[in-house]
Amino acid sequence: FCQRSYRFETHDADGNITSNETQDDWQKRVINELATPAGMTARNINKIYLIFHDKDIDDHGSPKELHCHFVVWLDDSDIWERVHKKLGCSDREQNCVSPDKPTEALRYLIHVSKEALNTEKYIYPAENVIAVSANNNPILPYRKAIIESKNSQIKQKQQSEREAKAAIKAAKSEMLEKVATGELTLPQVRSMYKTDA
Repeated sequence: FCQRSYRFETHDADGNITSNETQDDWQKRVINELATPAGMTARNINKIYLIFHDKDIDDHGSPKELHCHFVVWLDDSDIWERVHKKLGCSDREQNCVSPDKPTEALRYLIHVSKEALNTEKYIYPAENVIAVSANNNPILPYRKAIIESKNSQIKQKQQSEREAKAAIKAAKSEMLEKVATGELTLPQVRSMYKTDA
């Protein structure tokens, strides 16, 4: 989950203008750079969903500068550290983080994540989300991407639960076999599972 800022990219640290790029031109440039990040290939970046925020309010009630949030799917998570600069993100850690929950990151794009809803942020239309594919493969529309991401999380959880149940079943079978063959006695089994509580 990454962020880029119009002001950061067109002004220096003292607030002096360093570029005469308009907001529209900046948006076009960001889309182009994200579609074809320097030095990256389709093998590295699978897809990107992005949105430009221009209606956010800061903690003091003032409008925030135009900025862009985007969620990146990488084919290899080990390259994350190398990717953020190629995507135009600054070195500030909060500008590019690997999300724990991709579905929530996708929802944050339009401010319908739990965090955004709890802080009453402006809700952007889902139609404002732009899907970019570095490898020109078909890409899921934004709403379907949220559903696919959630379904993937559910499937992973179900697979983990199946594996845990299978491991428990195998351990039980092995223990019963040892009891049946006399390798273990019932008092030994009880002592293995006895708790102090």
